[in-house]
Amino acid sequence: MNQLIVHCPAKVNLTLGIQGKRLDGYHELETIMQSISLEDTLYLSSEGTGISLVADYPGLPVGEDNLIYRAAVLLRDYAGANKGVRITLKKQIPLAAGLAGGSTDAAGTLRALNRLWGLGLTAPELEELGSQLGSDVPFCLRGGTALARGRGEKLTFLEGPGDWWLTLVKIPVSISTAAVYHSFRLEAVTQQPDQEAMLDAIRKDRLKEAGLNLVNVLETVTIPWYPEIGAVRAEMVERGAIGALMSGSGPTVFGLVADRAEAIRLAAAFRDRYREVYVVRTLSNIGDNLSMISL
Repeated sequence: MNQLIVHCPAKVNLTLGIQGKRLDGYHELETIMQSISLEDTLYLSSEGTGISLVADYPGLPVGEDNLIYRAAVLLRDYAGANKGVRITLKKQIPLAAGLAGGSTDAAGTLRALNRLWGLGLTAPELEELGSQLGSDVPFCLRGGTALARGRGEKLTFLEGPGDWWLTLVKIPVSISTAAVYHSFRLEAVTQQPDQEAMLDAIRKDRLKEAGLNLVNVLETVTIPWYPEIGAVRAEMVERGAIGALMSGSGPTVFGLVADRAEAIRLAAAFRDRYREVYVVRTLSNIGDNLSMISL
């Protein structure tokens, strides 16, 4: 085995609550994360002893500023491996969108190189390395559906819902996650997520209940900055979405709908105004396989 293809799915936050700030400077989160069928693809091949990254996305950094590159260096240094790799990224997940595009690519890199280089690291070891790269990376290593606490590293994986369909609209603005969290004020929050209600909706596969319990407290920061986010969210509901929410720190908004046909119909209503509009479904318990293909 000297080549691998890895599919790296994005995620949305079905809920995102914050209880306050921790002593380490991070925020105390409680969020339900859900993998979706929008994905990046990594092509990896053993090559020499260096690490190289090529991307099909203009302007995307391919050196130390890229989480894929950093994940490869971190894993090689941790394992003391004198190995190299050439990685080609086919980018589909929009950048800086609140969909964990960088995190899922880093997770895919860790898992793929663990196999490609024959390192034999355990899942907990990979998760510990992943947490050094970003709070969402441990979730993305496994994917599916999970309740995350702490700064996102304390994960309880769940049996996911059935095929839930979503329409995604990426608002064409760039939002810094760090800036959003820095500006977050707990006193501005009027509604925290009812996590138990959302977990019950997931367990019982009740789409309408899930739609009623979509809450993200970071909207208290981003919607005042960019009212268009709130406008798109409201329009999705007006056009028939069961519920709508901003994912992560934004600016992507997703609408939860009854089926694929409704997702396509809702997407069509936004495609004349927005370039990045997607129809996706939820992915449940994708586990260790994560569509990894040997060539």
